[in-house]
Amino acid sequence: MISDIFLNAPVGIYRVTLEGKLLAVNTYVANMFGYKSPESMIQEVNLSSVASLYEQSSDRQMLIEKVTQATPNWTSFEQKIRTKQGIILDADMTIRLTTDGYIEGFISDITQQKLTERILRASEEKCHKAFHLSPDSISITRLFDSKIVSVNQGFQRITGYTEEEVVGKTSLDFGMWANLDDRNRLFKDIEETGTCHNLEADFVTKDGTIKHALMSASVIKLDGVDHLITVIRDITARKQTEEALKRSERKYRMLFDHTPIGILMVNTKGEVIEVNRFFLQTLGSPGVQLTKTINVLTFPHMVEAGISDLFGACMIENRPIDTELFYTNKWGKEIYLRIILTPKLNEQGYVEGCLAVMEDVMPRKMAENELKRARDKLELRVEERTNKLLKANEELEIEIAERERAERELQMSNRKLELALAVASQLRVQAEAASAAKTEFLTN
Repeated sequence: MISDIFLNAPVGIYRVTLEGKLLAVNTYVANMFGYKSPESMIQEVNLSSVASLYEQSSDRQMLIEKVTQATPNWTSFEQKIRTKQGIILDADMTIRLTTDGYIEGFISDITQQKLTERILRASEEKCHKAFHLSPDSISITRLFDSKIVSVNQGFQRITGYTEEEVVGKTSLDFGMWANLDDRNRLFKDIEETGTCHNLEADFVTKDGTIKHALMSASVIKLDGVDHLITVIRDITARKQTEEALKRSERKYRMLFDHTPIGILMVNTKGEVIEVNRFFLQTLGSPGVQLTKTINVLTFPHMVEAGISDLFGACMIENRPIDTELFYTNKWGKEIYLRIILTPKLNEQGYVEGCLAVMEDVMPRKMAENELKRARDKLELRVEERTNKLLKANEELEIEIAERERAERELQMSNRKLELALAVASQLRVQAEAASAAKTEFLTN
């Protein structure tokens, strides 16, 4: 019976001489070292050396020194051992030197235990680093009295309080909560479920600044005592950005809805995504929801007017289009449209839709036509007046030519008259001279 207890004990038992000869091992030891049976282990090890069972052969000499110094008491230590297959294991050994000069003891395989310890240490180290290096505020408080046990660097950075200033106090002691209703909501969730997720709350920093936070908390046990671990993420900048975006969206929406030009946004399927009021007025649509049921690529009136083809070309060919055309809408309104289509691209540069700007330019077209008619009429009148002026000019030129001819004839007549007068004058002089000569002759 004693032999059975020895062989089948749930712990390794062995006996060896100081010189290194194995005398006895049980089944646990044989299995631990990778042998088929205690007998095979004793036989194979004694053919070589018991030192081969250690990671380093020098380890056995250190073991002998330890057991010698501890004699007659038992000594315990951890030792790395080598199996028959060369695998290194962690072992827990308790041995003594007997009065008759043998070493006997107990050995257990603690490899898995050591691995677990290493994993736990690594996990604890990771948790420690995660706790202290997290950019978020993390605090640990006792649940029964709400006193702070520990805070990380994120807490100090976000709140401005050092660990020494808050440990042993509650958040109420230094007025951290801007609104106590938020604290009540947090603890209500903790009481009901043991956790609280993403509670938005305002808190007061050391310098009195109010910040926006996203808070999550959960109950954990530390040394058997319930604690509350609370993570606070400062979302002040995010809230400010969100508010700025909301203001921007409100401005955009106001401009979008009230700009005096029709705007329509569609996706690549032709479905209406956004439409503003002026677009509804331009097309005479009864309302937004009804307009959103229209597919610009298949709507018969748009297909007939060629607008569907324009949308398709804009999105398929990724090019802007600017054109004008007549369009009669579903509700019978005839308009003359100017359409500007621009491809809408996503962040990767791919077309995800189309932005359409439409304007009813019928008044302008009518004004242009009226202006053309007036211009044509004016040009006709100018042409008539010009023709009259040309005719009058021709008549004037004829009259001038006649006058010039008459003047030339008059000049010729004057010259002839002058010549006749000169001749007459000469004849008169001659006649007077002849008369004088005759008188003188008659007198003498």
